Amino acid sequence: MANADSGCAALVESARTSPNGAPYEFVYVPVDRSWVAHHRGIFQSDFPEGPGPFGIHATAAQHYSDRMSGQQPFTVTDPDQIALHVSPDGTATLENLRWNTSDNYAMRCQGRMMISDTPSALVIIAMR
Repeated sequence: MANADSGCAALVESARTSPNGAPYEFVYVPVDRSWVAHHRGIFQSDFPEGPGPFGIHATAAQHYSDRMSGQQPFTVTDPDQIALHVSPDGTATLENLRWNTSDNYAMRCQGRMMISDTPSALVIIAMR
C-alpha cells in the first residue's frame, strides 16, 4: 500500500471533534468496473474525550451494491454491514462484517474528499 496523505489529519480531526458526528458518503468502484458499492454513515471519534490524534470510525448498512453479472449476495431487507475506520494519517480500513473481508487504502485529501485510486479500485469518501 502506498503512503497515505498526511494532509488528511486536519479533515480526520475535524470529523473526530464534531459534536454530533460527521456524515459521509462512501463509493467503491473496482478498476474492471464489474460492480460498484455505496453506503453512507456518520463518523464518530475513536476516543471522544482524548486529546488525539485518534481516528474516526463508522458502521453502516451498505445501501447499494450492483454487479454486472452473477447473483446479488444480499437483499434490501438484509444489507451487508460495513465498518469503516480512517486513521489520522489518512489510512482507510474497510471491513465487510458479513463476508469477513478487510482492505486498507492510502487516501489523499482534497477539501472534504478522501480519494484513493489504487491499481485495483477507486475509493471515495466524501464528508458532508
